[in-house]
Amino acid sequence: MLRQGSVSFGDVEMPFDREKDMYVPGYPNQVFFVTNSQPPDGSDKNLGPAIAFHTIASKRGFRPVHYTGLDARTRGSSLDWEVNDDFYDSIAIVLYLGEPKPGSDYSDNWALPAMKHALERGKACFVYTSPTFPKEILQEYGIAAIAKVISNADEFEKHLANDLNSVPKTE
Repeated sequence: MLRQGSVSFGDVEMPFDREKDMYVPGYPNQVFFVTNSQPPDGSDKNLGPAIAFHTIASKRGFRPVHYTGLDARTRGSSLDWEVNDDFYDSIAIVLYLGEPKPGSDYSDNWALPAMKHALERGKACFVYTSPTFPKEILQEYGIAAIAKVISNADEFEKHLANDLNSVPKTE
């Protein structure tokens, strides 16, 4: 009989701990990253921060989950359920807020309204912003105190590595 491991339900694989006789939500040591901004190097590709996040988180033994391009319109969509599950099942949340994409504005990010709830639940939350990101938006969503201003990809990687080192693993 299976005591520990994972059980698959179609495309979904869930950890299983027989000692607790229940399915454990999420995955151990999952960390979440989301952005809907231009990357810190100013290129038009939005994968720079996500790739750095994935690499750094993986090297530190975390299971990285990342979403790019999630705007406020994602709320209420079928993707919203998946993103919510990943967000709240993660032990740490990483958010990059930079220059808005064309046709968007600074506050057009799926995660902004959820950050307050993550902080209230005691999750490790790390917010990185571009130098021009409006502080008023950070204050509106209650994350001004934890935001770090970064001006390039190297700074993002350095701060992210240091911050993820402070997150205790669950196993």
